[in-house]
Amino acid sequence: MLKSKIKVLEIAKDLAVSHQFVEKWTKKEREQENEERNAKILAMYLKCFTQEQIADEVGLSQPGIKKVLDNITNTTDGKSNNDFKPQLYDVWNLGADR
Repeated sequence: MLKSKIKVLEIAKDLAVSHQFVEKWTKKEREQENEERNAKILAMYLKCFTQEQIADEVGLSQPGIKKVLDNITNTTDGKSNNDFKPQLYDVWNLGADR
């Protein structure tokens, strides 16, 4: 597929077609690659890698990694999670009177 990182414009030039045709022809493959990349970014993030380490591994800039993580953590299936409130525990107050 497009794992070789050949640019759409290079493919279009080699095939003597417009880049719009190449983008249309390769849309599913590019979306799949982005999903795989985003899954790897999330997995590394959950393993406590820094954004810089993730960027080095996947070949994006640190701001690009931040944008992907913000998108992943703020939306799920297009629905906003802004109302999410994590459960907080007072682990240091072990059985003391409340």
